[in-house]
Amino acid sequence: MSRGFVKDGDQEETPMVAPRAYLPEGMPNYVTASGLEALQNEMKELEDEKKSATDRVTANWLAARIALVDERIRSARLQEVPEDCSKVAFGHWVSFRRGGKDFTVRITGVDEADASKSLVSFIAPLAKNLLGHSAGEKIACEGPKGQDSIEILAISATPLSSGSESTGATVTIQETSVAKSSVSKDTKTIEIEIPAVQEKDGSSRPLAEPQVTEDPMERLPIVNERGVTIGSAARFQVHDGSRLLHPVVHLQLYNSKGELYLQKRPEWKKTQPGKWDTAVGGHIGFGEKPDNSLQREMEEELGITGPKPKFVRTYIMDNPVEREFVYLYTAVWDGPVNPTAETDGGRFWTKDELRDAIGKGKLTPDLENYVKTIL
Repeated sequence: MSRGFVKDGDQEETPMVAPRAYLPEGMPNYVTASGLEALQNEMKELEDEKKSATDRVTANWLAARIALVDERIRSARLQEVPEDCSKVAFGHWVSFRRGGKDFTVRITGVDEADASKSLVSFIAPLAKNLLGHSAGEKIACEGPKGQDSIEILAISATPLSSGSESTGATVTIQETSVAKSSVSKDTKTIEIEIPAVQEKDGSSRPLAEPQVTEDPMERLPIVNERGVTIGSAARFQVHDGSRLLHPVVHLQLYNSKGELYLQKRPEWKKTQPGKWDTAVGGHIGFGEKPDNSLQREMEEELGITGPKPKFVRTYIMDNPVEREFVYLYTAVWDGPVNPTAETDGGRFWTKDELRDAIGKGKLTPDLENYVKTIL
């Protein structure tokens, strides 16, 4: 980051640290042996990172993360996996059938839960439906279309064989049948007419103005406050006020003069239309790594592949429409920027221009917060 955007003393500030996975107050912190080992390994990795930290901000940020992990380790209540598999218990692997599909999950502690690995927290609705029931039982529960049922096929104290496992199925933590005027389950894309783009404020025009399409049923990851995937939801669900926390990438792009590149959001965007925003912003796909997502979004939005982004931190962006788990990056780039039709153009802004835009409704709220910190 250019020193022109950093005031004296900024390096003493501690970045915000996202909380650990949610655990209700008073609820015991049950863990499996593998879950406790994962916490201990995480602690060691953080301590090693802190020893090699070269600046106080990073060291303070790591110290805050270490304190949270330490609290979880100290409060952990190790639970041995019961050999008796007559009823589903904490730590068991469970194979079940729901909606005509077979799934296999393991019931674990909140920190170990990871839907991409079929690990389900013991406080999750699915686990609550399974706990205490036996193989062969059918359990009534709420589904996407009202009343549903789960049939338990097998219970095991060890990983179930591949013959009992789901092949590629993802446990979804939330479905909805809420209808949207612009979205239906029979519609695979949204077609939007992009208004004519006018040159103004020195901004560049998109290379082309094709019809923009989105898939409202695209599956996006849902994460907990640590950024661990705990399920998935359709694209339209995460933008309908459900406040499901989902991961995104943001890139703040500078040139060597310390100017900040902003993109103009098209008028057809559902949120913050027509405002200036971070250079690159986009959803992380299910199973996609943040770094890979950022590289893809840079090419899709700005038509560039040359910058070498540097990871800065994560934080949670919360607004009435959605909640996003943001992976923030910065990069320096003096080459050409070729904004595509996903944006309404863009340009580099000077420090004075940014300062003048604050409080005038020109910038998205998240970008304005960022600009205030660098000014």
